[in-house]
Amino acid sequence: MNAAGGALDAAAAEHPAYRDGLRIMATELRAGAQAWEEATDFLRQTAGKEDDVVLLGSVPYLMLTGELLCGWHMARAALACSEALAEGKDDHFHADKFASCVFYASHILPRAMQRARAVRYGLVVNRHMAPLFQS
Repeated sequence: MNAAGGALDAAAAEHPAYRDGLRIMATELRAGAQAWEEATDFLRQTAGKEDDVVLLGSVPYLMLTGELLCGWHMARAALACSEALAEGKDDHFHADKFASCVFYASHILPRAMQRARAVRYGLVVNRHMAPLFQS
């Protein structure tokens, strides 16, 4: 993911017309990757000790992973579109696809931090829920 962030930064420097969108993409992709790493580390440390907590975090972790991987693909698409548009390919497809990539980066990728928090909050949630299942 860091390589994609670097490529987005380089493209932003080369293509001023698409700079803002590419910077948003780079920023949110890096933040999402950091959130994924933190959630992964948490689950590794917790696995085998508190399996209920791992189970509670499994769905947000999978959602985080899926949204981040889609973000990576959208970053690749944004790079291709910005290059095509900068070369003068005047078609609606590249402009529309670039817009959808920026939308994804600004509206979907920020969810990564929320999902990572949900994974980590599993410890607290489990402590409060455990009594409900003991009879």
